[in-house]
Amino acid sequence: MSDSTPQTPAGVSTPVNPLKRGRPLLFAHRGSSLMTPENTFTAFDFGLDHQADVLEIDVRITRDNELVVFHDARVDRTTDGLGEVRGHALKALKHFDAGYRFSDARGACFRGRKIRIPTLSELYEAYPDVVVNIDIKDNWLPAARLLADTIERAGAEQRSVVASFHSRVLQYFRQIAPQIPTSATFHEVLGLYLSRDPLRKPVREHPVAVQIPPRHARIALDRPRFIEKIHARGKLVNYWTINDPALMKRLLEAGADGIVTDRPDLALQVFRESGLK
Repeated sequence: MSDSTPQTPAGVSTPVNPLKRGRPLLFAHRGSSLMTPENTFTAFDFGLDHQADVLEIDVRITRDNELVVFHDARVDRTTDGLGEVRGHALKALKHFDAGYRFSDARGACFRGRKIRIPTLSELYEAYPDVVVNIDIKDNWLPAARLLADTIERAGAEQRSVVASFHSRVLQYFRQIAPQIPTSATFHEVLGLYLSRDPLRKPVREHPVAVQIPPRHARIALDRPRFIEKIHARGKLVNYWTINDPALMKRLLEAGADGIVTDRPDLALQVFRESGLK
């Protein structure tokens, strides 16, 4: 650990927040789930070609303990393969056609274009300067360990943010890799929503961001007052998955720090109209 690494009073590394740019960011959700085969280099290129600031991705563990960029537990929905990701070695997964079942809004088919499932290491190597927001999909503690090791090997600690719907996995990740920033768990979001604490300063290093839908059941999470509460605690708020330009604009006007979208092409137009690109 270098002397220049920020420290907490307890001596634990304080994560640098790569999402804090002083302006709202455009997140390409799985690259672009609606315009290209999701979580592939084709999708990531589409997102970056439309000026995405962050690639939002998912990771799964293979049978031989490699991390692949993939959303579902099974490969059936998006590829020509069958079975669980965890049931295949990386070499077998690399033979599957990741564009096999995808066609875009105009009916263009991506089958047979040699689109493959990437590994996280390949993604970091292909985009050495891009911020990556990573969702751990496996509800398994070794997934956190493998992700931490992969990020560290890539030297990508300061351009990665880690999220998960599995609170236990994310809390473990924080314990073993406190220098890598994370987003809030569901219970942390709920705590922020219900809190009446008047404290007007950051209360902890993790999480660096709250990543939420505009609504959860009957709870409205897109009100300016709630956004201000998050900001008062030193956190950023990013909304997913927003594909309607009017809603993108409203959330940005309400104070959102990021828009996670399947349509980075439409989002780019909104950001430009708002003077953010």
